[in-house]
This record gives sequence, structure tokens and C-alpha cells, in this order.
Amino acid sequence: MYSIILDVADKANNSRFARQLVLYDPVSNITNDETCKLYVASAQQETHFHWQSNVQNQAYQGPPLHVSWKGHFRNKFHEDNQLLNSINSFHVTAMDGMYHKDVDNDLDDVSGKRTRKAIPNIHGIVMFEIASAVDHKGGETITVIPTAISSWKKVDNLLHENQTIDVKRSNGDTVRIWVRSKDIMGNINVDSTVVHIDTTPPKITTVKLDANVNNTKFDFASRVVISTKDEDSGIHKIEWRIKDEKTNKVFKNGTLSGNKVKKNPGTFGTCIPMGDCYLFKHTIDINNCWMVVPKAKLSSQNLTLEVDVFNMAMESLTKKRQISNLMQFHGMESYAGPINLRIDKIYSNGVKLKWTKGKSCYEIQGILVTFTNNSGYLENRHVSKDADWTSIIGFNTNTNFTIKFVTIYAEDSSDPVYINYVPASEEQSSNAAVIGGTIGGLLFLLLVIIIIVLLWRTGRLCEPRKQQQDNNKAYAYSSGLPDKHQVNKLTEYNNKTYATDDGMEDIYLYGE
Repeated sequence: MYSIILDVADKANNSRFARQLVLYDPVSNITNDETCKLYVASAQQETHFHWQSNVQNQAYQGPPLHVSWKGHFRNKFHEDNQLLNSINSFHVTAMDGMYHKDVDNDLDDVSGKRTRKAIPNIHGIVMFEIASAVDHKGGETITVIPTAISSWKKVDNLLHENQTIDVKRSNGDTVRIWVRSKDIMGNINVDSTVVHIDTTPPKITTVKLDANVNNTKFDFASRVVISTKDEDSGIHKIEWRIKDEKTNKVFKNGTLSGNKVKKNPGTFGTCIPMGDCYLFKHTIDINNCWMVVPKAKLSSQNLTLEVDVFNMAMESLTKKRQISNLMQFHGMESYAGPINLRIDKIYSNGVKLKWTKGKSCYEIQGILVTFTNNSGYLENRHVSKDADWTSIIGFNTNTNFTIKFVTIYAEDSSDPVYINYVPASEEQSSNAAVIGGTIGGLLFLLLVIIIIVLLWRTGRLCEPRKQQQDNNKAYAYSSGLPDKHQVNKLTEYNNKTYATDDGMEDIYLYGE
């Protein structure tokens, strides 16, 4: 920024100053600050301001589009150095302090682009213009910046950095809005944004509840199948709630994204004008345990499943379905006891029990283990609800004990599971081990004999021996020990008088 002073003086040293202001800037430009977006502020925020439902129709009825770009365009050099601010009047004092010199207002710079007055700007930008275009192909045909002067309109207020525009449109249309910024040096920067239009809600064909399905992440599950579509904008999300029919108490709720696919789904879905494709079918797996009510209300309680389907413009449609007869759902009134209750270790005077907790919709409060013997002795032991094993020591040997295992819930308890157990003395345990080892050895020996007999009956045991005898030219073949007649035959075969070289001795084989 330059201030050029002209000093005019006569011979009597009378003088006056005149001033000319000059802004010289061959290098600065306009940039886009991506932390401050250009967007359609009237669109739905949840869609990242890319979809709008409440907007003008073809007859301009309805609200216009509201476009905002606060802080998006900047000439940082002009802004940081305050080059467009107002300029003070010129006052100078001579070095000896004897006189003062001013530039009179009528000789100061009061005309042209850069005067003493501040240049109206926002972030170094002195003008904004706006233009728009519409298509029905997701914006594919409206990507080129308009060049016609008539396409551009100067914004109403430079400093506000926003503008409302009237656009004729139909459902499924895409509107592209360009904003052109200009600084005092004549530099230009253009940026654009798009918004898609849909003013109608989606369609819901069916909401089906399939009770008690398998292959889900829940122990007891049902499945909701929703068939829905929106041919203008597609399905953005589905919100669902399970509620008490009378009190509206929410038992469980959730959100499911639209079932978007990468390629045309054919008869299983639809594609919208902007090119995105969606399946009709959406599924929600429901944990039956979410629908648990107090035991006294199971037979009479009715619930409501509410489904809200939103399209991309956040237009929605709600459908409700009653859930009755809660007893039909697996897990209801299922107070499971232990699974695979077993004796893990046996001691001379005790036992270690292990089990797997049964599946249930109800929270376990505790576990009760009861021991009873033939003489009527009774003892109850409480086990932690989170335990999966317990050891009991102190039984009398050779006494029959019945162990009863019950899982305790808040409103009920599981059916009891029983194990009978007789603690053995150390001597009995030792004898049992010896007997067990003997029986095991006999069983193994019996198994070996059976295998040998099977191999012999099928010829597999004798074949290797026959092959070896063939190779040695000794053809006697028998199973087990030979009898007296077989020995003579064997001697006869080994007599060289009967030996030949043509292999005909095969006719003398025993049993041939």
C-alpha cells in the first residue's frame, strides 16, 4: 500500500501537499477455507446438507433454498494486512518541530478504487455473485461453470455471506449452486455445492415379525422384516422401538441404515436418479429377552413395534405392529438350570462339581446346592451366581448322597438337577484303580485278538508271508503252527529231487 505525496511550493516557500493512494499487489489470490464450507443451510443437517424436502415447487410455492459460505472465500494477504481498511488523514511535523503540514481534504485521494474510505469487504472479498442449475441425473449434467452474464446475480448483502435463491424443481431433482467471489484486484474464485430434492415420504409395503429364528447373535431371537422403498432419494435409515402398548414405556430401540448396494439390484430393489441403489428388504434381529415382563403379566401383556422409515431428505413414514402372546417367544418364563452338571474330581471325602450356566432371559440371583443322605442329613450351600464350579469336602465314606442343584432367579427358580454320589475310602479308591487298570488291559488285549482274527479271515495277515515265500521259492502256507502232515510236505518240497526250474512246484502247495 503506497501513499504518494506531492509537495507544491512557491518562491516565498508557501506550499501545499496533495496525496494519491495506490494498492499494488501482483501476487495475492483468493483461496477456499475448507474448514468453512459452502453448503445449502436449508437442507437437512443429518444428510450433511445434501438433501432438502421443504422447498419450492415448479410454481415457486414453498420456501427457497438458503445458501451459506461464511468464511469460505478469503484473500488472506489483504485480510491479514488490513489493506482495505480506512486510511487516516495525512499530518506531518517538521523535524525541528517548528511547523506542521497537512493534506487538505480537497487535495487528498477521494476518487478511484482505493481512497481514504474503507473498501467494503469480508475476509478481503469485495463482491459475491451466485448462479444455479437443475437436472434429474444427480448433477451429472450440471458441472460446468456458467459463462453467460445473465446466469449470475449479485448477492443482496456482501457481508452476510449467504443468499436465498428461487429454483423450480421436482422430486428427485439435483440443484447445483455456484458462488463466485472477487477481490479488489479483480482476482476471481468460484466454488459450488449441490442439494438433492425430495418432498415426499418413503413407502412401506410390509412389516413382518418372524418369531424364534436361529443363526443370530442372541440366545433367543426373532426377526423383523421390513419391505420399503423411495424411488426419488432412497432409504436413509430406519428407527424402531418396542413399547408398552398402554404406557408407551420403551423396552428397546435402535437404528438401522438403509440397505444400500453397489450395483443395480434388479427386482429386489431400486436405483434413484442420482445413481445410488437400495434393496427393498431390511431386517432387524430382536432379542426376545428385550420383551420380558413380570411373570404375572406374560399372558395379558401386549407390546407395540413402531418402525419409522426415513428417506435421504429426512421425510418419514411410520408403521406400527402389535406384539401379543408373549409366551410364544422362546426364553419367556424359561428359568434354565445348569447344563452338563458333572463330577469333575472325586476325593476320598468329597467331590468337585462343574457345570455350564443355562440360557435364560432372567438374571440369576444365586445357586443353591443341597446335599441329602439316606439317614435324612440335609445341608444347603449357596454358591455365587457367576460360579461354574464348586468343591464339597467332608462327606462320610460309603454313604449315599443325593446332590440337588437349583438356579435361583428373581421371580422363580429352575427345575432341580440331581446327582447321586457315594464317597469311597482310600483303600476302595486304590482297589478300584487296580481293578480299573486290569479291566482296561484285558479290554485292550481282546481288541488286539479281534483285529488279528479279522485280518486272518480276510487273508490280509497271510498275504505278506506268502509273498515272502514266493520270493524264496518256499511255497508252504499255513496259519499258526503246522501239523505233522504239513511238516512232511514241507520237507518234501525242500527235497531237491522234486525241485524244478519252471515254477511248476505250485501244484504241490498245501491246500491247493
